[in-house]
Amino acid sequence: MKVLVALDKFKDCFTASEACSIAAKTLENKYPSWQLECCPLTDGGEGFCEILTLALGGTLYPVRVLDARFREVSAYFGTVPIQNLPDEARRLLGIEELDGKIAVIEMAQASGLEQLPISERNPWHTSTCGSGQLIREACRKEITHILLGIGGSATNDLGFGALEALGVEFFGEDGPLPRIVPIEFPKLRQIDLESNLLPLPTIHVACDVANTLLGPDGATAVFAPQKGLPDKDLPAMEKALAHAAELLCETKGCKRDTLEEPGTGAAGGIGWGLHVATDATFINGFQLISAWLGLDRKINDADLILTGEGRMDASSTHGKGPWATLQKANKSGKLVHVFAGILTSEILGALPHNVFAHAITPAQMPLEEALANGQKLLEKAVLKI
Repeated sequence: MKVLVALDKFKDCFTASEACSIAAKTLENKYPSWQLECCPLTDGGEGFCEILTLALGGTLYPVRVLDARFREVSAYFGTVPIQNLPDEARRLLGIEELDGKIAVIEMAQASGLEQLPISERNPWHTSTCGSGQLIREACRKEITHILLGIGGSATNDLGFGALEALGVEFFGEDGPLPRIVPIEFPKLRQIDLESNLLPLPTIHVACDVANTLLGPDGATAVFAPQKGLPDKDLPAMEKALAHAAELLCETKGCKRDTLEEPGTGAAGGIGWGLHVATDATFINGFQLISAWLGLDRKINDADLILTGEGRMDASSTHGKGPWATLQKANKSGKLVHVFAGILTSEILGALPHNVFAHAITPAQMPLEEALANGQKLLEKAVLKI
């Protein structure tokens, strides 16, 4: 029996790598003759850098950067020789050369929501500065490309904090506006993209979200409340972002149409800001991750696939790794078991035929108890199959 264990993270409980290791060791102990292969998944958030870097023999570099509230924290970025990338991954990225290195950067490392206590989650005051610092530090390694994962952000600042860390300057009527955050956006009158912006390699933004920057499906309306924005502040935040975005468009001389492009509303607009200011490009996140990890080959080689994540709900069907994995495996006629801390009725109703789902948390168990006993719960659920 060949088994592929391809789990994503169980948030606040264990990482994708830890989840895969727990499930694999559980099966190995019971069925020592089975062939097991682990393939941790990532949606561009927590784990993105480590998983992709180590999968292709890259190197991780620790650095000190600022978090979303300007406090110094430990983070890291990775570099991978381009010659190590699978052909399909290089094709998706549009990379023809084999020389050089690509840096893998995870926005959640520096600007992540999970790093902040609930009392400090407020996108009026959070910045992507640390993500820009990671990009700046990676450029010291003589890289030729950057891959940026933008999941799990605490921000709604159009990437202005990151751009500031890279040398862009912001001014109001009374002079510079250092440590720019959305609460300062109404004061913005000028953006200097020329004087001190660092020369940058090609930046690829991995994104699976189709939301536009502004409007009812935009960054503010859909995602800002999840990051701590009070509902009463939604109109003011939308107005502040529109003003800042239009000023950047005017400064760069680009058309306002860019505000309506799919994906620009992801992660508070950081991809949009980098696209306008530095010509960064968007790339389908899971499509690239799948090619990077060789997921199709691993599915075809397996008889049984285990996948899942901490919570599977309606949002899981929009570009999330476990859902895409179970769909791929099911189309290949493979036996698939899905594990999650929580499985909602929407997911259960949408599962393809012959895909079996397991909620590892007992119905009446409090969340705190479930998190404390996550390993035992996952082991027990895996043994039941």
